[in-house]
Amino acid sequence: LNLAQYQGKLLESFLITEDEDKLLFGSLPGLLELHQKFLNDLYEKGCGLDPNCDIPSLFILLCPSLKIYQHYVNNYHNFLEKLVHIMNNIDDKRLSKAMGVAVIDRYMFQQEVQDLLIRPVQRIPRYKLLLVELTQCEHSPEERDRLNQAIDLVSSVAGDINEAKRISENIDRVYSVVNKLHSTSKKILKTILEPHRTWVHEGFLQMQQGDEDYIPQRLYFFLFNDLLLYCTVRDHETRPYCVKNYLRLEHLFLTSDIPDSTSLRFMYPGFDEGIILRAESIEERDEWNSHLSKQIVLQHKHGSTRESRPTSDILKTCRYSGYLRKKGLIRNSNQYVQLRGTSIYYQKTPESKVIKGPISLLEYNVEVDEKNSFLRFRRKQKYESTNRKDHFFFSNNQDDLQKWITHIQSAIDRFEKMSDLDSGPDLS
Repeated sequence: LNLAQYQGKLLESFLITEDEDKLLFGSLPGLLELHQKFLNDLYEKGCGLDPNCDIPSLFILLCPSLKIYQHYVNNYHNFLEKLVHIMNNIDDKRLSKAMGVAVIDRYMFQQEVQDLLIRPVQRIPRYKLLLVELTQCEHSPEERDRLNQAIDLVSSVAGDINEAKRISENIDRVYSVVNKLHSTSKKILKTILEPHRTWVHEGFLQMQQGDEDYIPQRLYFFLFNDLLLYCTVRDHETRPYCVKNYLRLEHLFLTSDIPDSTSLRFMYPGFDEGIILRAESIEERDEWNSHLSKQIVLQHKHGSTRESRPTSDILKTCRYSGYLRKKGLIRNSNQYVQLRGTSIYYQKTPESKVIKGPISLLEYNVEVDEKNSFLRFRRKQKYESTNRKDHFFFSNNQDDLQKWITHIQSAIDRFEKMSDLDSGPDLS
């Protein structure tokens, strides 16, 4: 069977609807018509018999129409998704009847359809190979120019198709991850399925909050280009990973303060003591460190700014610092506080190795009590994390409080000017 015949059988057997047929096979008639016309042009020019046939000129005329392949490639993952759905929801008897055979091997059937799906895409590289082979023949200067032009055009189309194929394959990879996840919140699963998101790495790590009193948990992590997703593992055939939460890499900061050689430590809003991830070996730790460091730098650099200046450079610059008293559960403690970019960090002294925070001004509203000289960082409702809490910082006098207000508002204004956000947190 060819792909068009599979299309007809799936439609006739009501395994796909007419709308699904248009979505999955909508570009097939155009592809068939395009290549039938190209074949007719080759015959008309006598390219099967005439050694002087001007094949490059025919390819130059064909190339603009080859853009239709991008639409076909973009729908490739939709077809695979539908194919898997059919495999999971139809019995052998109905599938055999639909395909017109007595007995059907489901695995071989799926592989055969996938092989047919990729064949149209393989045609373009073969065109390029044909044109490159023609360069071995003798040509006049004009003919060679046309041949080189045809090769460049076909190479450009092949590059565009490969990029579309790469994006499609990445969507397949992310989709396969989501298919393994279980979550009571459908919102989280939809959040992961974003067109820009790419899978980077995955594996087991132990996760522990910075305080040694916390018991470490062995969790399964999925690293994407902008998210670090962590899950518990359950005994389930299709969805073994239960989503706990995820961390956005744009707010993640690796630190050099690590407890041992198999661990990574980083700061994240809401985790005041930081987070420790522990691998099973130094090699695994180094692999995670390499992937995380690269993606974090990329997110800090290209996350949400319009300017060419990297966000990471802004975050390294301390805009304001000084001592404030932080409210604790039992007593207030004197802390050395720093404003870096749009985040607040604090530590016992400027020389302390342990830095707590960050408290992101983008995730907290900042409230001012001038009468009692304190700043309150109240978490926003949209950041649904049980780990986040409100923070209180007391100033020694009104002048110092006003300086902090001025610099915090300046940091917020600076970010709003650089970012695509319509509005930021206000001081009230």
